[in-house]
Amino acid sequence: MGRPQASLIGLPHGWVDLSLESKLDGIEITHLRAQPCENEYSYGSSFCISLLKGNAEIENLKESGRWCHEALMKGALSFLPAYASGRTKFLGNTEAVNLSVNLSWLHEEDIRNLPLPSERIGNFRDNTLASIIDDIDRDNINGSPFGSTYPEALILSAIYRFVALQARSPLLPRQYRSDLAIDRARDYIHENLSFDLTLTSIASAASWNAGLGSFIRAFKAYSGQTPHAYILEARLERALVLLNTSKNTVSEIAFSCGFSSLSHFSTLFKQRFGIPPKRWRQEQTAQQSQPNVRHRTR
Repeated sequence: MGRPQASLIGLPHGWVDLSLESKLDGIEITHLRAQPCENEYSYGSSFCISLLKGNAEIENLKESGRWCHEALMKGALSFLPAYASGRTKFLGNTEAVNLSVNLSWLHEEDIRNLPLPSERIGNFRDNTLASIIDDIDRDNINGSPFGSTYPEALILSAIYRFVALQARSPLLPRQYRSDLAIDRARDYIHENLSFDLTLTSIASAASWNAGLGSFIRAFKAYSGQTPHAYILEARLERALVLLNTSKNTVSEIAFSCGFSSLSHFSTLFKQRFGIPPKRWRQEQTAQQSQPNVRHRTR
């Protein structure tokens, strides 16, 4: 989250910004209390470090068109690089402090020497960085009573602390690195439902470096389902869409969604939706034709 004119495209209805306008050119500090909404963001030439002040559940829209769910706890930190943009759904009330720094605020030598990430990093923790962000927030809310040099020093401390963390491989918590891998695995599954998917191919696509047993456990912990169950659910959901929108036969739909036989597809479909796929299509067709029938009988 960040100041509306810099990062959010319009401050959503019901959101409150507790911060004061920064006295420093190229710096924006926001303290937002957010309500549920879907919002678009664009960071331009500023990067942002955020500190979550309350628990939050969000969904981020991925390039694949799927929404990726994240459950974040109070105290979690996140980083958005310069020129980041996207859409996010906030599923409940939350609160966050955001430090947005325009690259122009940094000295050219600092920019060259600071290995700032080019991708979003979310849900990591560091007490020192969180404390610095809190100090920046308090100074802003109090109107920067100690002058500009104090917040400048704090902001530089926050940036260099983040860079120091980034230089260590454990910056991304093990759980978060695992979640990123499982998200890549789910993307691969949705992109390849029509093919014969194997645990080895899925784990490889996710750049999973541990054993397949740990991959299955991590996948279930993140998704709530084993890879096998997730694949079946994804195939059935795609088949449901195709039954409602395409003119392909039930057999063609079954094979295009990766099912090895029509009978296997029909059995699983009935278990999931209560009726066989052929009957589902018949009932959907009948429902769609009813308004036309009523119109002709008037």
